[in-house]
This record gives sequence, structure tokens and C-alpha cells, in this order.
Amino acid sequence: MIKRIFGFICLLSLILAGCTRIPAGYTGIKVNMYGTERGVSSEKIVTGWVFYNPLSQKIYKFPTFMQTAIWTKDTREGSPYDESITFQTNDGLTINADVGMNYYFISEKVPELFRKFRRQPKEIEATYLRTKIRAAFVDVAAKWSVEDFIKNKAGFLRAVEKLAKERLEPQGFRIDIVTFIGSPRVPKSVTKSIEAKIEATQLAEKKKRELEQARADAEKLIAKAKGEAEARIIKARAIAQANKIIAESLTHELIMYEAVKKWNGVQPRVVSGESGLILNLNKDLK
Repeated sequence: MIKRIFGFICLLSLILAGCTRIPAGYTGIKVNMYGTERGVSSEKIVTGWVFYNPLSQKIYKFPTFMQTAIWTKDTREGSPYDESITFQTNDGLTINADVGMNYYFISEKVPELFRKFRRQPKEIEATYLRTKIRAAFVDVAAKWSVEDFIKNKAGFLRAVEKLAKERLEPQGFRIDIVTFIGSPRVPKSVTKSIEAKIEATQLAEKKKRELEQARADAEKLIAKAKGEAEARIIKARAIAQANKIIAESLTHELIMYEAVKKWNGVQPRVVSGESGLILNLNKDLK
């Protein structure tokens, strides 16, 4: 009889007292299901073993390590439904894209998150988070043209990510990155038209650079030729000036003096010209 009573007491204790383990990387919250204190317990539960009353309390576990959300059109990935995100640029073009996001639940705000949503983490991700991320895409796209989007998808994603962080971190979600999964779906006719325009612009820029280079090369040649011509003019002027100085310095007496210095005393056999140099020289020597 005593054993039966003891067994009954043990069974009753197990029913009335529950125990669970909150593993590393999770934050647990204790929810009171009944009574005047119904709702999320003010006690923050961290890792380790937690005791609770399974009849009136429930434990929820929220991951605080990185989570990955995937919202795609492909029903074989992420969800059995089309969860891709559609947005419109400021020139009225509709774009559809598969989107991925890495994020965290901020540990300190987990009780507040549960009080607000009363849902499991993946349910919050599939509903509230997707709605907020889609809104960020729509709001950013409203300021972008389709051409700017195609030319700078990375810049577009940075703008979406920045806006998502500003809106979601105060709510308890820390956004790590927002990205496209594959290429966004833009009408092919629009893509080809814009790509052709971009190619034409790039070709025009290339031709412009080549023309500018040709002009620069021509200006170098002109400058070089001009410099060489000026150098020749300066040289010619210098020679002319030197000749002028020499000519002005020549006198009859100087010429005669130089001739006497070089004369070897022998009378030349032939005297030509009208200068009468030798005859004058002999005359002067007498």
C-alpha cells in the first residue's frame, strides 16, 4: 500500500512539474496559460534546464543564431507556395524576384516578440518578416528607374537592406544581409533594349576617349614641331648675330695684320682678284 501511495505521489509530481532543456543558441520563454498571471513570464530563460508546470505553463524556444529566410517562386524551395517578391520601378515596370535574407532574433527582445506575435519563429518569418521585406523592396523601387536597377542591382539591394534594418531592428530582428536568389525576372524585351542602350553608350564613350587621345597625340606632335622650328629660328638668329658681330669687327688693318701673321715671306707666283692684297702688303713693307 505504501509503495502504491509513493508511486502515485511520484506520478503526480511528474505531471505537475515539467522539465525541459534550452540548448545553446536559443532563448526560452515561459508562458502562463491560465490564472491572473496569464501570458509571457517576466523571467528571462536562457540556456540550461528549466522547470515548469506542464498543466498551466508552456515553454517556447527561440533561436538566437543566424536564420535564413528564402522566398522564391519555385514551390520546391522554401515553401510549397509562390513566395517570390514583386515590386515596381518608378517608370511603371514590374519586376519579380526570388529573395533570400539572413537575420537574427535579438535575444533581449524575444519575450516582447512573442507577446506581439504569439507565433513560432518560422511563422513570424513567413508572415511578418516577408511583409516588411516586400514593403522595403516596393518603397526603394519607387525611387529607381528600371535602367538604374539593371545597371546597379548591388546598389539597389544595399538600399533595401538599409531600409529593412532601420525598420526591423527596433522590433527585435537584426538583419545581416538581403540578396537576390538568381536573377530578378525583368521582361526580356526591356532587358534587351536597355542592354543595347548601355552597349551603345559604352561604345560612344570608347570612341570619345579614342578621339580625345588622338587629339592629345596630335597636340604633342604640333608642340614638338613648333618647338623644333623655334629652336631652328633661335639658332639661325644666333648665327646671324654672330656673323654680324664678326663682320662689324673686321677692319682693313685687322685683315692686314692677320695676313702678315700667316705670311711665310715667299712672294706668291699668282696674284688674283681685285683686292691687291700682296701688292698692298709689299707696298706697306717698303
